[in-house]
Amino acid sequence: MAQMVTLAALAADPDRFHLINVRDAEDYAAAHVADAVHTPLAHLAAQAGELPADRTPVTICGKGGGGGPQMARTC
Repeated sequence: MAQMVTLAALAADPDRFHLINVRDAEDYAAAHVADAVHTPLAHLAAQAGELPADRTPVTICGKGGGGGPQMARTC
């Protein structure tokens, strides 16, 4: 089940998380979170085996999860 992670938690322990921007290429090129890798949502399942096992994956999209600007969604 997906969980919400606060931006404060991301900032407090950045090495704990693997940031994955799942937006389309144009949106990613326009702006993205530093250190986030770009993996379009359509390709995420196929690349799941490549995710680092020692870090919690956190997806970033343009839809939001209803958590407001202080939240990010984990896989």
